[in-house]
Amino acid sequence: MLGKKPVSVEEVEKYELQLRLITFRRKLEIARLEEFDFEETFREFKRKTEKERTRAMDVIDSWMRSGKRVLVLSSPPGTGKTFAAALWLYCLWKRAWRKNLKWTFYFFQEKELFGASSLSEEERREIIQDARQATFLVVDDFGQVKPRGEYEEANMRLYYEDLIDWRRKLKKCEGTVPRLILTTNLEIERIKELPYLSNRFWSRIKGIAEYKRIGDRDYRELGFPDFLPSRVKIGKV
Repeated sequence: MLGKKPVSVEEVEKYELQLRLITFRRKLEIARLEEFDFEETFREFKRKTEKERTRAMDVIDSWMRSGKRVLVLSSPPGTGKTFAAALWLYCLWKRAWRKNLKWTFYFFQEKELFGASSLSEEERREIIQDARQATFLVVDDFGQVKPRGEYEEANMRLYYEDLIDWRRKLKKCEGTVPRLILTTNLEIERIKELPYLSNRFWSRIKGIAEYKRIGDRDYRELGFPDFLPSRVKIGKV
């Protein structure tokens, strides 16, 4: 009987690459950014404005050099903080892809969990679980949802306490500390007035967070598109 043809090194490498691509696509799907063409949008942005970086991008870049695990990025609407945070995740994906790092990513908007949403309780729990353990996480439009009653306020309070607890206790992954960006339109005084942020939350966040309020031009007026995340996708590939 003839033996099986030996598998070449090239075939093994091709197979391993396919497995990595599947994993990479799943990470993109979980984070819900896979339908947005960041590179083309950014090229168009540079052609129109002749400015390569927004103020929000500079703030994130500076924060990444610090030891802080949480960035509260505050600015008026239209100044590019949501896009900058999403681009931050996108660039980290590319690094993870090139170096085969086991980082995980998640992006969601506060209203998806606590707003008038059609998500089931099971879907909410899955989002919370994926988000809390993500190496890199963005919570967009933080502070925009007004709790409808004491029950929802209590749920939001527990969620944010838990979220910060996880940021504190998660260990380094592939040489980097877990990071979280909260984008918001609110100034710090308004954030402190949010009824669901408890003393426990403020105690936990001390020492690991940086608050930055920025001002910049309204990039929508220059034709820069809104960043629109794709739909929430529950289920694994």
